Amino acid sequence: KLILLDSLLQEQKLKMLHTVLLGFLFLVAVFDVYWIIRFLLVHAIAIFKSKLRIDEESVSYSICWSTDLTGDHMNNARYFREMDFGRFDWYLRSGITAYMRSRTPGMYNVQHGASIRYRRPITFLVPFKVVTKLVYLDERSVYFEQSFISL
Repeated sequence: KLILLDSLLQEQKLKMLHTVLLGFLFLVAVFDVYWIIRFLLVHAIAIFKSKLRIDEESVSYSICWSTDLTGDHMNNARYFREMDFGRFDWYLRSGITAYMRSRTPGMYNVQHGASIRYRRPITFLVPFKVVTKLVYLDERSVYFEQSFISL
């Protein structure tokens, strides 16, 4: 009886693990869970990184995963996603996000334009860094230069 009960408990644990795994895979497939996790991770890491002056560069690191690929190189939309994370890091570490929240509640950073020039492809499992540098700002806009550097 004890062996049978132990076997049933093991089977229930496996079913529960299977259900949790399927639920997680469903969330990844339906929602962009990776983006949400990465967004939270960038915010958490920015707390521990050194603060930036607005004239300093921010560097963020990543790697090209299989989900980033179109054919044998990184999908064009993924480049823009990585640039988003680079800007998030710069905004948080330079204090611009905190300044905007304190000055005008409900004010957000919104990207209203982007231009990109592809020079070399980033391929599967290639680590890279995104260097974000403020180029110019005025009363309405902030202009960045961002570079991808394969490591």
